[in-house]
Amino acid sequence: MNKKSILVLIERFGPGGAEKAAALLADALQQSGSFNVVYASVYAAPEMYHTASVPMQTLGLLPAQNLFRKLCDYPRKWHRLRRLKRHLGVDLTISLLWPADWINALTGRERKVAVVQIHLQKNPQNRAMLYFRSLSSFIYRRFDRVVAVSSAIENELRALFSLSPQNLVTIPNPIDARELERQQGVQLEPKLQEAFARYRVMLAASRLHPIKNNLALVPLLRQLADTPGLKLAIAGDGEEAQALRAALRREGLRWCEPGAFDATADVYFLGFRADIAALLSRSALFLMPTRGEGFPLALLEALWCRVPVLAANEAGGGVAELLTSSPPEQLSTERPLRTPYGYLLPVPEIESHSSIEQWATCARELLSLSADDRERQGKAARERAMNFDIPGYQRAWILCINELLPS
Repeated sequence: MNKKSILVLIERFGPGGAEKAAALLADALQQSGSFNVVYASVYAAPEMYHTASVPMQTLGLLPAQNLFRKLCDYPRKWHRLRRLKRHLGVDLTISLLWPADWINALTGRERKVAVVQIHLQKNPQNRAMLYFRSLSSFIYRRFDRVVAVSSAIENELRALFSLSPQNLVTIPNPIDARELERQQGVQLEPKLQEAFARYRVMLAASRLHPIKNNLALVPLLRQLADTPGLKLAIAGDGEEAQALRAALRREGLRWCEPGAFDATADVYFLGFRADIAALLSRSALFLMPTRGEGFPLALLEALWCRVPVLAANEAGGGVAELLTSSPPEQLSTERPLRTPYGYLLPVPEIESHSSIEQWATCARELLSLSADDRERQGKAARERAMNFDIPGYQRAWILCINELLPS
């Protein structure tokens, strides 16, 4: 029997959560043995990320620097994607994030699936989709399936774009437990390893982008100055990196860079890491002060690594959906909620001393857990994360694809 050909399309290869989710999807489908999979990006990239088992290609375009050039580039995107689909003999294309969705929907006659990774409302990253709501509705109604990574996003899509319930499905992002277990055995750089052994290190891991709200970590660390031996490590990079350093400077806090590690600094900038589980498993707390998520991989990985979490009850509802059993809309966004894995808290605001104090109070409580309580909480967190391991995710996607491409 001939295997079906599947193209997984992302705007650009990279170390972000959506890009990592795309690579996990491509790997899961390829490893099922049922499909021939190619993982492709619209834009050329100097490096390839995350996937080793799937052939990778790019349309070879460079990002435009202004709106006029972006509009002019669409015909080139359509032409190159149409040519790639024809060359590969694609039966189904799965696109992730709206820049890839928009060119996928308008090229080729194969079956098409869009994966919506992040919420739309109250999210500045998706302002254009709401501004051109009628056009967005037209685009997403062209897909044979629209996959949401959380039930909150599915509800949002149904309400905003009037999508048919038959064409909507929720498949949460997965974790790759085998890969995380491998990473746990990775040795950190000697000085970093020593720092994690000597101090209690709180870890944040995300792109340094305004929506991730990492600036709120600065007053939080200042608020926790009375906690002995406490450090903050930030794994990630991005446009807000310089603003973070400027905020630390104003607070009189010291930091160190990846290439010049200093264990006595208050904050360790670690850059993007391919061994996140090695860091998480050695961390005292995992911090997620985000303003917007879909179904966050970093939080899933923290749960699998058994580290207590402080996470924001952000507008998208994905964090709340992962940490609680209650619908996000039924949860308070103004007061902390103790969960079996840590705390779900209001989004911390730099200008709001009370919100920072809430985070500091909850951090102190989790840092003071007894060894038995930490072990009990870690066991519950691991069990929660294993609900989203690759095998179940793989089965859900195979079912979805087989409905569109019957034998």
